[in-house]
Amino acid sequence: MASELPKSPPEQTSNASGPSYDYSVPAFGPADSIYVWDRSTNNIASKPIKSIQNGLWEIKPGDFTVIGNITVHVEHKGQPVQAAQVSLAGKGKSEDRLLDPTGKGDVNFFGYPAGDLKVKVAYNTADKKQGSQALTFTEAVQRDKAEPVLAVDISDDVATTAEAPAGNTGPPAAQGSTPASGQQTPKTLEPGSSGTSFGKLVLMFIALVAIGFLVYWVWHMATHKPKEFESLLQKVGVQVPTQQDPNAGAPIAVTPLAPAPPPPKIMLENADPIPLAGAPVAVVSAPVTAASEPALVSDSGQRVSLAEGESIVGREEGLDVSLVGESTVSRRHASVTRTGKSAVLKDLGSTNGTFVNGTRLQGETTLKPGDQVLFGSVRFRYEG
Repeated sequence: MASELPKSPPEQTSNASGPSYDYSVPAFGPADSIYVWDRSTNNIASKPIKSIQNGLWEIKPGDFTVIGNITVHVEHKGQPVQAAQVSLAGKGKSEDRLLDPTGKGDVNFFGYPAGDLKVKVAYNTADKKQGSQALTFTEAVQRDKAEPVLAVDISDDVATTAEAPAGNTGPPAAQGSTPASGQQTPKTLEPGSSGTSFGKLVLMFIALVAIGFLVYWVWHMATHKPKEFESLLQKVGVQVPTQQDPNAGAPIAVTPLAPAPPPPKIMLENADPIPLAGAPVAVVSAPVTAASEPALVSDSGQRVSLAEGESIVGREEGLDVSLVGESTVSRRHASVTRTGKSAVLKDLGSTNGTFVNGTRLQGETTLKPGDQVLFGSVRFRYEG
């Protein structure tokens, strides 16, 4: 219940079917409303509680005037855009959302009145200039696609995500979406090819041939050149029985070298290790200090305090901030130099870039409390 249009689907809902449904509310305000979301049509009906007579609301088709889930897809030459500021405005409602590489070009909105929907995308071009693009879409209550996708094609040269599949031209635009006069026609995405199974079969065949050759080589060495084979096994640490060994007639016992112990995992303050959303588990190696010190805080709430001086961030083990297993993070991705309460962030020539508040970092910048920092697709919030 709320007095305005919902910004996102409610965390607690009640599912109902049939001609009637009883719903009791222990306490509510005079300005609250009841919302009914039809998942099959993705449309929402609402009614102020104070206008419901005798607690009975007979829902009619005309009561459904609001669209639930809406996706804005931003692309450049058929590839999802890495970072942009996306705004969506409708009758009586507007929101700004940040697009980052983890979204793969998609930004989700919820609860907009049917009719004209105005999309504005602000971005930085490859030559460090600011650009923007605006489109107007028309989405009716009755439409062919329940969850509309509003596709925006950026004509300027902007950075795109490396994970975008080849040949992809964006998500399919909802049928019935009509751009206003003079605006760009939304594109329709064709599903991209995910590759064929022929390449996988070739790799499997090569692997089987390699295994067969290795088995043959071991057999050949053991039967035709036992001395050389024995010497080779001893060099790699395999115990070989001698003439004096009472078990000389027994099969050779191969004892592999003990694996090196894994690097120690540092437990962050008051939190279990939690993988970042949509990415492999990253072991963060960094000192833990008081909460008042400058720090990087992950989406899961893990706090990585920054020591005085320079701290290196990267995928390589043993760094000050080590994101082991993060494929989008370079081995030595960026550095954070702390001087007292001040922290300066610098990109070290990383492949996927370092972003501050959606803008790719060129050179270095002084971080401010609340800044959103992305190393590749790993997100942190800076607290000073």
